[in-house]
Amino acid sequence: MPVMSPRFRLKQAVLTTPTAPVITAVSSGSQSLIIYFIAPEGNGASAITNYQYSVNNGSTFTTLSPASTSSPISIAGLTNGTLYVVRIRAVNSIGPGTQSNAVTAVPGLPVSGALLWLSCDIGVTMAGSNVSGWSDLSGNGINFGAKPNSALPLRHSDSSIKFTASATYNDANARVLQNTSNTGLLNQTGLYTLFAVVRAGANNSCIISKSTDETKRRRYQISVNNGVIYALEGNGDISTSYNTLTGDQVNLKRLIVSQTPTSSQLLLRYNGAQVSLINNGSVSGTTTNTAPVYLGASPFSPGSTYNAEASTEMYIYEIVLYQSVLTLAQIQQVESYLNSKWSVY
Repeated sequence: MPVMSPRFRLKQAVLTTPTAPVITAVSSGSQSLIIYFIAPEGNGASAITNYQYSVNNGSTFTTLSPASTSSPISIAGLTNGTLYVVRIRAVNSIGPGTQSNAVTAVPGLPVSGALLWLSCDIGVTMAGSNVSGWSDLSGNGINFGAKPNSALPLRHSDSSIKFTASATYNDANARVLQNTSNTGLLNQTGLYTLFAVVRAGANNSCIISKSTDETKRRRYQISVNNGVIYALEGNGDISTSYNTLTGDQVNLKRLIVSQTPTSSQLLLRYNGAQVSLINNGSVSGTTTNTAPVYLGASPFSPGSTYNAEASTEMYIYEIVLYQSVLTLAQIQQVESYLNSKWSVY
């Protein structure tokens, strides 16, 4: 039998464990974290079959079950408001590989007690390229779904949800979501603090509103019109605005906070700074407002000629609503969380 010259002998691959993956981002959910990462450059000449994660800076690791080999991965069963130091590592036939870089993250919101929490990276139900539902992360079950006779919003490539509407009611081309099943929670007339991270177009782009046209009573309403931020209650019974001097730049992210510190005041914050505090009315008179809460337009009422406050290219990333007056320190905590997550300013 001929003997192969040593020169031509095939080298047998040396199997080893994978190199380190790189964590690129972390998203917070209620009692959960979503970890985005880049796979290891080297798999050790053996296919990666799973990942392990650590929430204590690598002291102990938990193997994903069921197995997952692609980004992102989800970590559940955590405690809201607790700081975790997260690492991950890939696993192949030889065993666990090198640990990733460490990142710190806090599941849940930095201030507890939110009435409503919507985040575009968690809890979104898709129907093809459309968004058919958006689940509340606060634990209160204030979920949003399709509005009858209207189209569904779209999912943008950056995960934000794109809403559009027209200035006519029940327009089948309007892309909005609504909540009708939690009127007890959302009918409260108490003071509140509302946060929204958005990219907005022109033409009176409404972000969120609880509206009924028959009485022209609005609740929680904030909108953007050609770079001017508006917040109002009732039929303008109490309202304020701020000109950001940025026009209708749809690619510009904005962090907006609206708060009713007292029954006659409305406070507005923009990108981490207070820009308006007005004393011009009263939030009384909203007790009979049992209308749905709309995302992306306000209001919708059959046969009305009242302006629908159409949303043109309203991209919503996150909305957080507290049925209470947060302190300045608490507001800044939530702003810091939202800005760090979405890189607004």
